[in-house]
Amino acid sequence: MPALFAAAARHCDNNSRVIFTSSIAGSKGINFESLKDTPARKALSAGQRYGQSKLANIVLAREVARRYEDKGIVAVSLDPGGNKTGLQQHMPGWARTILNFMLYPPAMGALTHLYAGTTTEYTDLNGKFLIPWARLGVASAAAQNPELGQRLWSYLEKEVKAK
Repeated sequence: MPALFAAAARHCDNNSRVIFTSSIAGSKGINFESLKDTPARKALSAGQRYGQSKLANIVLAREVARRYEDKGIVAVSLDPGGNKTGLQQHMPGWARTILNFMLYPPAMGALTHLYAGTTTEYTDLNGKFLIPWARLGVASAAAQNPELGQRLWSYLEKEVKAK
């Protein structure tokens, strides 16, 4: 955070941006027991772990926005959209073939990131969730839970201090 505060102090608008990449494929909650290599983690599928991590990104962006808005930090989370990336490499060939008709070229996935990083109206985006293609969206109810944000923040602080 000190580097973000310093960048905000040097910026002409006294702001610094943090962009969290997420997805609409989030989950309904975070199983804190599964965040380490435990039996609870092993019980989750790859898709469940992915969804949980994407939910955590939205929750964390909202928490950063809440905690540091007065220090010039603007945090936004976004879903880059369904894009042809390496995420599909472990799918069966027939599934990849079908998805290729529905997915967009990787460059399209950059549009929302570019918007979040370059728009002059970025302070209006603080704590918000963007969807393809650079549009304001609504995060899931779980992502908007302030208690979950505080719990995740406390968990992460504890983990960082333990290292």
